[in-house]
Amino acid sequence: MNILGWPTQQEHEKMILDNTIHNSTVTVDDIWRAHDIFWPAVPALQGKTKRRKPEPVKSTTLERIPTSLFKNIRHATLSMDFMFVNSVPFLVAKTRKIEYGTIKAMDNLSTSTMLKRTKSIINKYQSRGIAIDEVMADNQLKPIEDEIGPTLLNVCAPNEHVGDIEVFVRTLKERSRCIHSALPYVLCWPRVMTVGLMEYIIRMLNAFPSNVGVSDTLSPATIVGGRRPIDARKITLPFGAYAQLTVEN
Repeated sequence: MNILGWPTQQEHEKMILDNTIHNSTVTVDDIWRAHDIFWPAVPALQGKTKRRKPEPVKSTTLERIPTSLFKNIRHATLSMDFMFVNSVPFLVAKTRKIEYGTIKAMDNLSTSTMLKRTKSIINKYQSRGIAIDEVMADNQLKPIEDEIGPTLLNVCAPNEHVGDIEVFVRTLKERSRCIHSALPYVLCWPRVMTVGLMEYIIRMLNAFPSNVGVSDTLSPATIVGGRRPIDARKITLPFGAYAQLTVEN
């Protein structure tokens, strides 16, 4: 195609059928096979793609929590722990009953950073009228105990564990390894890609009703974030896929 100046498929077929290229061994069937295997060709995409009229931004209406369900989740308990992925520290949290997971990348593990991330997670629930009465965590969050009131920080003893959050952390690590194994390349991941991967996994886990949650029909993302069900038209690319994008100059 390159040597012919990138004609369209129809133009290329006409060249072969009309015998306007002498001594060519290419047939129309060859063109079809090449199209199925190699198309879309990157040079054609970059050279011929036309600007499309952008879709207007639509206002988003938050989904409301049914009154009967809201009565059972007005007060919630939050489990929290830390995890590391590619040496990037994350604060992981999950509410019992609601089963809504949150992950926050940490610039460092200082007290001020832990307090900032913890308050942002608690405020997320408060914006939906859900009060976090208790936070279950290990001793690493002890320094912020007096700063998150009226929420009670329940720090487990050295020989105790917050089982539900440890299981959740293991699930996150398993999902991240699955996605990493599916990628067609091996590379040293930059921080932004590691953070994007973990946020993507959390978003997918929150998007569907939990088997042990308070609702069989409403997802944790709907309950806490007011989000509507996933639109399949907007998840056409898997994480890490190579894509050609048009960018406005």
